Amino acid sequence: MRIDSVSLEAVGNQVPTVRADNVSEFFMRITGHALDVVYGRPAAGVRVRLDGATADGWQAIARAETDDHGHLHDWADDRLDHGAYRMVFDSDSYFANLGLSAVYPEIAVVLVMLDATESYWIRVLLAPFAYTVSFGSSR
Repeated sequence: MRIDSVSLEAVGNQVPTVRADNVSEFFMRITGHALDVVYGRPAAGVRVRLDGATADGWQAIARAETDDHGHLHDWADDRLDHGAYRMVFDSDSYFANLGLSAVYPEIAVVLVMLDATESYWIRVLLAPFAYTVSFGSSR
């Protein structure tokens, strides 16, 4: 789905609905950020996979790595449809590259994208024996 423009329409007390027309600044997108809490720095080089839900289960639709600042920008301009998505952070390979072992091989975060004008972000704090995930959105 590609949204080229967005107009909001409200009728009475109903929630506004989104109608696509011809402007390209609003569309659903997702980004990520990984931080290494062992060394207190961005987690650069974490491999991340984006899966989309299908009738047959999860299907990989994109792959990327975090940059030197731990950010995942590769998908920021991808236009996504409404639906369920899963971001999978490869913690096992990240810690193996540091000479450490993690008790969990990956971190999977599932979310449902509902609003065509919303930007979603996932932040993961990594340690070999624990992790924390935070989720946010911005309109």
